[in-house]
Amino acid sequence: MSASPPTLLEVERLTVSICRRGQPFHTVVEDVSLTLPSGEILALVGQSGSGKTMIGRAILGLLPGTAAVTSGAIRLGGTRLLGLPAAQLRRIRGGEVGMVFQEPRVSLNPTLRIGVQMMEALQLHRDMREKRARACCLDMLSRVGIRDPQTSFESYPAQFSGGMLQRIMLASVLATRPKLLIADEPTTALDAISRKQVMDLMVELTGEIGAAVLLISHDLGMVSQYANRVTVLRNGRVIECGTPDAILLNPRHEYTRALVGALPRRQSGNASPPQPSGDPLVRIHDLSIEYGPRRGFLSKPATRHRAVSAVSVEIHRGETLAIVGESGSGKTTIGRVLIRLLESTAGRIVFDGVDFRRFTRERWVEFRRRTQMVFQDPYSSLDPRMQLGEIVAEGLRNQRLSGEQKRGRAAEILAEVGLPADFIRRYPHELSGGQRQRVCIARAIVGEPSFIVADEPVSALDVTIQHQVMQLLVRLQAKYGFTVLLISHDLGVVEQVANRVMVMYRGHVVELGSRDDIYDRPCHPYTQRLLCATPRMAHREEGGYALITPELRPAEPPTGCRWFDPTSTPSAQPTLVEVGRGHWVCCDRQEAVHVS
Repeated sequence: MSASPPTLLEVERLTVSICRRGQPFHTVVEDVSLTLPSGEILALVGQSGSGKTMIGRAILGLLPGTAAVTSGAIRLGGTRLLGLPAAQLRRIRGGEVGMVFQEPRVSLNPTLRIGVQMMEALQLHRDMREKRARACCLDMLSRVGIRDPQTSFESYPAQFSGGMLQRIMLASVLATRPKLLIADEPTTALDAISRKQVMDLMVELTGEIGAAVLLISHDLGMVSQYANRVTVLRNGRVIECGTPDAILLNPRHEYTRALVGALPRRQSGNASPPQPSGDPLVRIHDLSIEYGPRRGFLSKPATRHRAVSAVSVEIHRGETLAIVGESGSGKTTIGRVLIRLLESTAGRIVFDGVDFRRFTRERWVEFRRRTQMVFQDPYSSLDPRMQLGEIVAEGLRNQRLSGEQKRGRAAEILAEVGLPADFIRRYPHELSGGQRQRVCIARAIVGEPSFIVADEPVSALDVTIQHQVMQLLVRLQAKYGFTVLLISHDLGVVEQVANRVMVMYRGHVVELGSRDDIYDRPCHPYTQRLLCATPRMAHREEGGYALITPELRPAEPPTGCRWFDPTSTPSAQPTLVEVGRGHWVCCDRQEAVHVS
């Protein structure tokens, strides 16, 4: 009989409080005890504000200035962490304990290249010379799925999408091979395939060096698949703990049942919404977008990267078109071009029957009023110096209203998204993640726009708040009739609300069709990989839940075609071929073919 692994982390009756003038007045973590053996993954789950992140930060001594540990003990391999001198604690951070934060764009220094930031920890904690540290970083970037590690190593954070930055953060932390990895929502911004790659890498790391992982996540399906044990938190207290099978797949506590029951799902018998009729609101023709360094004086032509390649699609009035695909596939880039936060390289965009190239100054002002964007990270997209009433009223700046009328309208919209009247005088830092996202939605709809780009609007929220926010967006869309371009990695959310789905892979549209076509009859191999990458929690008739992976049979391409793969057929001429009514798949077209 093999001996049980030694305990690496012990948290004993930990209590964390928010303090004012040096005195605790609000408890956010109360009497929490945890044990984590080497080589295991312990997951903390619960609603936003349940204390999960506070526990992780308390272990590393990284609590915000207004919070403090008021009682309890934390031991790492027998060493008491609370009360350690700052110099000794700094040696533990990054060396023995690594942490992946939830918001990579805030965690990385925007003025330093990725390589400089990655090598810093290796040179400090592992005493590596620059050449060896560079090789180690490039290897880890490759292992987390970065396609061009060398170019990424020399780039700045602003040149990457949120999902790509999260992979880079993971590579940076895993490169130091810590004994304990604290992963706070490490896969929030990743697509299903990348999520599986990253989690498989974490499991591999725990096996190689006996490291332990404290996983903080809202993704209950992922937790059920990878965690050895689960601890459920509510309002800072432990509700229950045990194996994923006992806690999540067969929940008994009322709170846990509500948490699992809020997972997005397509209701039985709920057919795909009918295709909207009438003229499209947005037409995109052969849109291509490139980025990269500009050519300087007397310099060689710079190599530019094509983020989006010849995309054509129509978005109908009142519909929700969802874009899914891997990080860096061009989803957010398309959304930003459609509301003119970025410029396209080639192609044509027609909005409400008028080409962008024919817009007058007055038309651009009207366009700004009729289009809005809900950004992925609500915290960084809200001005911390402005009150919520002022933030929401910004959406009315192009309308001829008095200051009092704008404040009144802002208060009405805040109430409509479920926030109390006194919130109009609050600041963003006083809100939870779900409340901040509601403010972003209120700011977007206050001017009654025609078109909204929602970029990962619920990626950082727990499942119950996700459900509330998405239901809110659906209700507001029904009331105001706006069109939504939904950009998301969460296939469950997309399945719940989308009319049509567009699958992107490395800048190309590989499949486009109704929700039911994509989920029930996927054709392109990449779409099938995406759907099969992460098992989903499905309700069982006899009670409880089961992890289910879709069983999809490879589809045969139309006669005269082969499925287009940008990784193996770079010289091919991709063409969207109709394989069913309104269902298009990208093929390397060898001869003219049309299947109706």
